[in-house]
Amino acid sequence: SEVVLRDLHVVLSKCEPTILVRRGVILVSLEPLKAIVTAERLYVLVPDGTDGILEPLRVRLHGASKQREIAQNAGMAAADTAFEFAALEVIFMSAAAIKRREVAETAKEANQVLRAVRQSLSSRLLSRVLRLKKRLAEILTTVSGCRDAFEEAQEEEVMALMYLTALKANPTVFDARLRASSWNTDEVELMLDHYEQDVATLSKQLKLLEQEIEATEAFLKLNLDTARNNLIKVDVSFGVAALWLTACSLISGYYGMNLVNGHEVDSDFVLGSGGPSLIWLEVVLITSGGASALILATLLTLWCCGLFQS
Repeated sequence: SEVVLRDLHVVLSKCEPTILVRRGVILVSLEPLKAIVTAERLYVLVPDGTDGILEPLRVRLHGASKQREIAQNAGMAAADTAFEFAALEVIFMSAAAIKRREVAETAKEANQVLRAVRQSLSSRLLSRVLRLKKRLAEILTTVSGCRDAFEEAQEEEVMALMYLTALKANPTVFDARLRASSWNTDEVELMLDHYEQDVATLSKQLKLLEQEIEATEAFLKLNLDTARNNLIKVDVSFGVAALWLTACSLISGYYGMNLVNGHEVDSDFVLGSGGPSLIWLEVVLITSGGASALILATLLTLWCCGLFQS
């Protein structure tokens, strides 16, 4: 089919990776590269502020042009020296290099963040992990989209339409061979399959990195659960101690109230006239010892029930 304005709009405005093949033109959208390839021209569009990626693209295209000249001088087949394939090779190579760099940077940052999180936990590190997961999800979506775009472009009719030089040289013969499905598209299929496998490898690396982040989150959750259990144990221990101390303090509190208990006029001061009486010492020692024994007995019972063994 002929290229229409809608195709240009889809490629130039669509964020998802796309390879559209129309009669006489190939439209490529592999973020951040967007390109229009004809039999003689290559038009590349990049977002504002990313002009730096054009220089490596120009260098690669210049090297591909020299190889084409050498191939033409050596009398190689037209398919081996066609401009559109050299342009596509340069676009795919540049896009793959950009994705590899993004994946390498993300993996490096992830290793640093995860190593720091395993050593010490803080809100700042958790925020970095959240940002890392968002960035990882974005890159994984883009890489998976590139793989799908390469896979969808490997249809026989679509690959046959990529021979723009042959179409421009003799449209009638091209259409006849296209209808007869007699085109040998092994070269195009090999190129597309190569870059599909390349981005598939990047996708696997990102998925492994995602699994590592999930494993680290599970490890952190386990540590938090352990710390929470320890706090519960401490809370139970203090609760038991407070319970029995309060219960035993009722006995000593009885002797401290303005009630008749028969010991108001005791004169058996063990430590002298200014010290505590014998009954006071008995009450304090018995209630303290009783409270301590009850606390230990209760905690031992809870330990035997398995509360403090996990």
